[in-house]
Amino acid sequence: MKKSICACVFTIIFTALMACGTFSYVNAANENTPSVAGKVRTSSGALNVRAAASTGSSVVGSVKNGSYISVIEPSGSFYKVIYASGRVGFCHKNYIDLITDSYGAYVNTNSTSLNVRSGPSTAYGIVNSLYKGEAVIVLSSHGSFYKVLYRGNNVGYASSSFVKKRSSGGSSTGYHSIHLNVPSFKQYDSRWSSVRLGSSSKTIYVSGCLTTAIAMERSYSYGYTVTPATVARGSSYTSGGAIYWPSSYGFLTGSDYLNTIYSLLKQGKPAIVGAKNKYGGQHWVIVKGFTPNGSLSADDFLINDPGSSTRKTLSSFFSAYPYFYKAAYRK
Repeated sequence: MKKSICACVFTIIFTALMACGTFSYVNAANENTPSVAGKVRTSSGALNVRAAASTGSSVVGSVKNGSYISVIEPSGSFYKVIYASGRVGFCHKNYIDLITDSYGAYVNTNSTSLNVRSGPSTAYGIVNSLYKGEAVIVLSSHGSFYKVLYRGNNVGYASSSFVKKRSSGGSSTGYHSIHLNVPSFKQYDSRWSSVRLGSSSKTIYVSGCLTTAIAMERSYSYGYTVTPATVARGSSYTSGGAIYWPSSYGFLTGSDYLNTIYSLLKQGKPAIVGAKNKYGGQHWVIVKGFTPNGSLSADDFLINDPGSSTRKTLSSFFSAYPYFYKAAYRK
């Protein structure tokens, strides 16, 4: 931590006969985990993604013609899909061809992440990384590598040694991998670190961890960047620099908060978590994902910490701030 940083945290088993052929949806990680890949086929340049399974629903995004897309399940004449990282919507079945030999899998590695490469060998460059337990779709096999579809419509190659087919029984623990595409902001970023909190003498650098966490949550929820400076300039603060919580957030303080946070993540909602150290100092981080490692524990939850570039899990946060205070979430 910087000096004085912050007083400021499917299983759907579905089997269907598809119009284009017989296909079985297997058990997925949670209600928004894909089980099969599809390929967009439309006469226009892109396929609309809608907020609900209806042509009358609003358009929330689009997917280019010819590209892959992760399919979760059928919904009437639509498919529920992941069309971008962390973004779920609905596309009409007429414009998606299911790749029936693709299947759901997950990252099964002893390390915290798995490299995704631009081609099927270690000679190719690393283009991304997958979290331990993260859901993917296997498109094809290439020697010791799989071509995988991940986070909606991203395609790359990962070592087949560390990608395991998801069984119809799901996770033996009942908990499954979740990853929300929450951006990472730091309160000490020079672009906003000197911005004052209300009329107080405190700045985002000194006491803006909660302000920064709210900026990350809003950026994820709104689908566009909301910086900590924007949050600071549009919020009310006490004379000591503590933010007054916006009315759009709910709170939890009970001892079963880990289960509740997991439930929120399943709904696509990150949780802002606050805790204190033994001196009463308070800090806030945002929980953005979950990787099952057995029974539910703080070590399973992935975070973005506004004041640290090294703390990646809720347990590492609690090592420095061991006393849970409360968590907030968008209502």
